[in-house]
Amino acid sequence: MPVVDEFYIIAESGLCYYSKSRKKEIDKTLFSALLTALNSLSEEIASKSIDSLVLQNEKYIISRLGQIMFIVRTGTKTRDSAIRKELAEMKQIFLLYFSPKELEANWDGDLNRFKVLDKHYDRFFLESVKTRMESLF
Repeated sequence: MPVVDEFYIIAESGLCYYSKSRKKEIDKTLFSALLTALNSLSEEIASKSIDSLVLQNEKYIISRLGQIMFIVRTGTKTRDSAIRKELAEMKQIFLLYFSPKELEANWDGDLNRFKVLDKHYDRFFLESVKTRMESLF
């Protein structure tokens, strides 16, 4: 069973910059709006951001970098520490190509610019759990 089932990069505004899924993707606009709304509610009620969310047998792990959320969906049995390592690596790949401050300042609305990330994120979706876990430890 794969470790990463879905991956999203979402701006605080709710815009989904990038998404990748092992299966048919859900509506990115709706999902992005839901996550940003839940995060805003969490900040209002508890004065802190959401770092994970469990829905039935799926777990969403969230990491923030400034105004950007990086979100991975995985199974509930996946260890948080293992998936957070994957998420940290995925975040570093993003930073090789994009500066969050530049995106905020110079956003032109072109989502196609994020297609360059596909070839780098493919391996998180193509490799087996065993292979990925061996590379982590």
